[in-house]
Amino acid sequence: MVKFNDIIIIVIMSVVSTALLFLCLYKVRNSEEETKISFLDFVTEFAIHLYNIIDNYVH
Repeated sequence: MVKFNDIIIIVIMSVVSTALLFLCLYKVRNSEEETKISFLDFVTEFAIHLYNIIDNYVH
């Protein structure tokens, strides 16, 4: 059973991860090099990363 404290920590980790995502997107968008990352690929990688964080914490 997931406790209330676990939910709070997962929410905090999600917010931090989302902030890092937008920071990375901002850097990619403002980079002068021609390094184009597919947005869908980036979101997929981020979702997998977030799932692994939550999965490792819950188990």
